[in-house]
Amino acid sequence: MAQFVNIRHFFIRRKKSRPPAGLGKNPENSDNFGDKIRGKQIFPHFLGFYSIILQTPDFIGEKWRNPIKIRAALKDNGFVFVAKQSPSDVAALLDSLGEVIYTTDVRVKSASKVLVTSSCALDFHTDHHLPKWILWHCIEQTDDGGETILVDAAKIYRNLDGAHKSALSEIMLFEHKMFGGDRGYYPLVAEKDGVLRFYYFFWTARENLPEAQKSALSAFRSALVAEPPVKIKLGKGDVIIVDNHRILHGRCEIKGTRNRFLKRFWVQCHQQKGETT
Repeated sequence: MAQFVNIRHFFIRRKKSRPPAGLGKNPENSDNFGDKIRGKQIFPHFLGFYSIILQTPDFIGEKWRNPIKIRAALKDNGFVFVAKQSPSDVAALLDSLGEVIYTTDVRVKSASKVLVTSSCALDFHTDHHLPKWILWHCIEQTDDGGETILVDAAKIYRNLDGAHKSALSEIMLFEHKMFGGDRGYYPLVAEKDGVLRFYYFFWTARENLPEAQKSALSAFRSALVAEPPVKIKLGKGDVIIVDNHRILHGRCEIKGTRNRFLKRFWVQCHQQKGETT
């Protein structure tokens, strides 16, 4: 069963530039938050990221908007969480990331046949191949469900054997054409200059895949299911940014009041302009 983490606990706005008191004590004898970090009572995906914050207090509060630090965290972890951002804050974040090429209001629509605006749980996937970054800004959140789930596709891929890696690069997945130059099919994984790039909608794979590709996709899916996901419930004003070419995302079923409303922005890096592959 996937573990649950309330992301708010990880990003405490502190006035003093020092780590939480008690770090390094025996976690079995203390309820101190810093002790729990060391005792690994939190979700393991966050350990490295939180250690960066502890060592660099400038990440917290106003200075967290520093675009260089955001880029560094995105490079290391593939995603970044920023608490309590206003629309003007979000605009500044977007401007630092690149050019917004598409915006969507992600909210539940009654009897919607489009998955993104339904209340259904969504399996892990990437979005359209073109945006490097996806930024979600939470406007409202339901009182039950609707958590965002994330998993690092690059980590899973690197743990596969060579034959499966090779076969995955040959799997072409369907994509709806939205922008000029869209080809309609893209490889599940590609590598350029040593950088992996994922496009993942497993349900669009052809049913008659060659046996080697079918075996590789099954191995990737099995590893994906076995990997404990990061699970985040955004609060009003919270922002999460993910690397769309590395991090697979999904969501839990939206229940309760179902008033969940996220603004989703697809962002293309400045150096990506004109790129369609």
